[in-house]
Amino acid sequence: MKQLQFAFKEDDTLIDELKKIRQWVRSGLCSTVLIQIYTEILNKARIERVCAKIREQLPEALIVGCSSNGNIMNGDFSGGTFVVSCSLFEYPSTRVEVFQYRLTAETQRQVIDSLRQEVEKRPWVKGVEMLVTIRGMSMTALCDGLSSLPEGIRVFGGGAFSGDIEQNDACVFSSVGGYQERSIVFTLFGGEDLHLETGYMTGWKPLGLYMDVT
Repeated sequence: MKQLQFAFKEDDTLIDELKKIRQWVRSGLCSTVLIQIYTEILNKARIERVCAKIREQLPEALIVGCSSNGNIMNGDFSGGTFVVSCSLFEYPSTRVEVFQYRLTAETQRQVIDSLRQEVEKRPWVKGVEMLVTIRGMSMTALCDGLSSLPEGIRVFGGGAFSGDIEQNDACVFSSVGGYQERSIVFTLFGGEDLHLETGYMTGWKPLGLYMDVT
């Protein structure tokens, strides 16, 4: 697998980077293309335009993304409006599928039931990544449901936030469900030649070096 990452503010930069990725795709060295987008702005028209530009250059790519409260690239604050991560899967056996659902406190159990059914139909699934709007509602039912997925399936991902962390506004979007402000996107990964490792992390963690200030 190859992974390419870049930040951009203007469409010209986005198109230039997509053309580079398209060269890899046309070389025939990858079987599946996954584009992940993280945006610091909550402008539906702007996000939809970015997704349209990607589809123009890479019509075969799967797209998932969410709003964020700042982006990190290469271990530092990106300083860009958008950060794009492109995963190029090389083995033909590797499979990736995307599902998107409307998410409210009332629909959490229905979402989990639908996800579980889709996973059961696909014995090749090894991992499930989620991007979810989490502010303004309890996520207990969702988390309990995810823990009931078959043993051995890795579950990972995170929440979508607003540029103003005090606000509940957030969005997720994908090539299968479009832009939604109360929603969850699942990306299913699997295949004989794909191996996943995940680590558990929660709470505030210190960044940088420990220093004594005198």
